[in-house]
Amino acid sequence: MVAPGSDAEAQRKPKRGKHRKHNKGEAWFSHQEWAEIAQCAFYAYTSMLALLTIAARRRLTRVASSHLTTLLFVAWSIFAYRDLYPLVTYTMHPVDADGWVTWVRVGLLTLVGLVLPLVVPRRFVPVNPKNPLPPNPEQTASILSFITWSFLDPVVLEASRVSHLPYDSLPVLADYDHAEHLMTKGAPTLDPSLKPRKGRHFVWGLLWLYRWQYAAGVLFLTVKAVFALVSPIALNRLLHYLETGGEGAVYKPWVWITGLFLAPVLGTVGFQLYLFITKRLLVHTEALVTQLVFEHSLKIRIKFEIGNGSACASRAATAVASEAASVHTPEYQGEESRDTLVAPGGQPPSSPKGKAPSVPPSEPWSPTPSKRDQKSQKDKNLVGKITNLISTDLGNIFEARDFLFAMWYAPLQIALSVWFLYRILGWAAFVGLAVLVATIPIPGYVATFLNTLQVEQMKVTDARVQAVTDTLSVIRMIK
Repeated sequence: MVAPGSDAEAQRKPKRGKHRKHNKGEAWFSHQEWAEIAQCAFYAYTSMLALLTIAARRRLTRVASSHLTTLLFVAWSIFAYRDLYPLVTYTMHPVDADGWVTWVRVGLLTLVGLVLPLVVPRRFVPVNPKNPLPPNPEQTASILSFITWSFLDPVVLEASRVSHLPYDSLPVLADYDHAEHLMTKGAPTLDPSLKPRKGRHFVWGLLWLYRWQYAAGVLFLTVKAVFALVSPIALNRLLHYLETGGEGAVYKPWVWITGLFLAPVLGTVGFQLYLFITKRLLVHTEALVTQLVFEHSLKIRIKFEIGNGSACASRAATAVASEAASVHTPEYQGEESRDTLVAPGGQPPSSPKGKAPSVPPSEPWSPTPSKRDQKSQKDKNLVGKITNLISTDLGNIFEARDFLFAMWYAPLQIALSVWFLYRILGWAAFVGLAVLVATIPIPGYVATFLNTLQVEQMKVTDARVQAVTDTLSVIRMIK
């Protein structure tokens, strides 16, 4: 035994109030201590960001809130990989074995880094701060509410209680869906008169204007393709577990059962988000293209009224504006003006008293196009082209909205399916791929043939609409 107060007992007792002596060549802190120091610094930084979201200005608050959410989600992902992921396996164990401290930390990070960002409503940010409009429920709904469309539940519930829902009860239009905002945003890119780009097709302008929306569409289609393959993989692994009795299994069977349930749900959510983006792009494109076409049609009318030196070259513009001109023209103007043609400016041509006005001999009126019309291909069937731009061509843009399916989703799904079949069947999976590749030119030839027929059909349709319009214009002038 060691006597009380001896030197041995004094050496064994720790000296209070003094740090451990640092030996030369020894690290100041251990690896575990450095990790704790880093976590303290991280949580201090996130606490400062949380204070900024409350006390700072609106613009800085938005940036700080997004940065805080991202950092907390990254921290949750790290702890989930270190401490939660091993729980679904037979071969791994949680890394941070600190008892209840670890699970309290993981629980708090799950709450602030995953749950709260999903259920907290988003801050409304108007597209025009100088003239803010009332927000739409879509703009302030939380992420979870937006994904599940629960922000529309009040409207649906109210509509179920009445026989007819009044217009005032519907949500207001979002500010980024207004036509004025669409023109301000899209006209500099799509209108060739504002920013001419020779040799660039109109479709490339649309792709550049909505590049971020199409990038989000690619992401959601990738989610759908990946989760569409999770179900067969989960079923294959579950059957393998039952066949072998769990021998050599890495993941627990409830993981595959959960995958059979979650994969279709998450894949459907990704696909519905893709449909939401594409449908909104279609509505925006329709409004934008319609405005651009009618604005250019009005410019054609203005040019016709100003430069009226060539009557034959502006027959198409006369047809477009004939209805508006007939409204301002009296139906009966007396015996002397029965055969008089009113000019676009509203003044009849001057003529000697008692004589009917006549068309100048240098430019006689003719129902058939003159040589000047035949020289300009841009003025040929102009009214028919404008009509087809609004109806047929705009409809073709709508039909091509799902081009990402052919350019991204289908190749990705084929690649993932071939990889899965190769893991199961071996080289036999490439036989089906070879047949698929060999038959690819057939749809291409059919599409080329249909495109040729459609181009010819559009030419005939333009000519037919132009002929009907010219005929109606002549009948109106005769009356």
